Amino acid sequence: MMKKRIFAAFLAVLMLLTCVFSMSSCANGKQTVMTVGDYKVSYDMLRYFVMNYMNGYEGISPEDFATDEHLQEQLYNNVISSISELATYSLLADKHDIFLTRNEKKEIKNSIKDLRKSYESKKEYKKDLEANYMTEDLLEEIYTLNAKCDKLYDTLADEYYGIFKCDVETIDADIEAGNFFSAEYIVLYYTEENKQERKDALQDILERAESGEKMLDLSDEAFKTYGEHIAYELYPIFTYREKTEVFEETVISIDIGSYSDVVDTGNSFIIVRRLSLDMDYIDKNYNTVIAKYLSREFFGYVEDFAADLEVVFKEKYKDIKMWEME
Repeated sequence: MMKKRIFAAFLAVLMLLTCVFSMSSCANGKQTVMTVGDYKVSYDMLRYFVMNYMNGYEGISPEDFATDEHLQEQLYNNVISSISELATYSLLADKHDIFLTRNEKKEIKNSIKDLRKSYESKKEYKKDLEANYMTEDLLEEIYTLNAKCDKLYDTLADEYYGIFKCDVETIDADIEAGNFFSAEYIVLYYTEENKQERKDALQDILERAESGEKMLDLSDEAFKTYGEHIAYELYPIFTYREKTEVFEETVISIDIGSYSDVVDTGNSFIIVRRLSLDMDYIDKNYNTVIAKYLSREFFGYVEDFAADLEVVFKEKYKDIKMWEME
């Protein structure tokens, strides 16, 4: 089964924390900062997501966050969204009486032990943990949540015994309703220094494609200039929640056979051509279509559940400024 592995690889790490928000005392890393529904979120977990999201903004400093309310809001929403998704897996597992076995818990501990042993020394291990803003306890917690997600998916999205209706009639009706798409696209990554030049280059490719040249051929030609910064992809069939939001919105916004404008995704430009569904391909790959359908339904179920969860900060942390954390 295909899974949308939201938390496919959390490299985790260890650190004693110093707090830099507007209070003088240091927070205990395991202390509960907030709750998502009934799930308790530790200071360590909050800090992990805050620091990694902040470091993910290239060229933006903590000082920029301190003076830009839009960045502050963006940071808050990204952090809360990620934590809420993790909490949802645990809460839904409890709701459906899905628990990890003793052996599964042991596998998680062994995975962490193997990770520790993979370093030349405990000092190097600890250093790498510190560099990633995570404690070993939090690493185990996230591994556990990820394992619960896998088990939850395997149980609820089982083709025959899961909670989602999944017969041929249902899938065919879903295809007929327009919930699956096909598209090809070219992506060209940019930096702030070459942004306009690369936008112009992709605009030229778009105009040539609209004149009848094949996108794959144009991409191959441009590869000689841009190398790994440019790529062509063909998606014979996909559905909602499978690609990025900007890509899905772009495909949906154009007619079959039409090209999009040059679209800025934030770190790249794309041009998209929407294609008609190939029913022969669907017939030959029907199991893949079923897997995509079940994945969409499962993560829609997760998102709906998460949307109803109340996020409540403990009194001590109500005025926390995420961008001031270290």
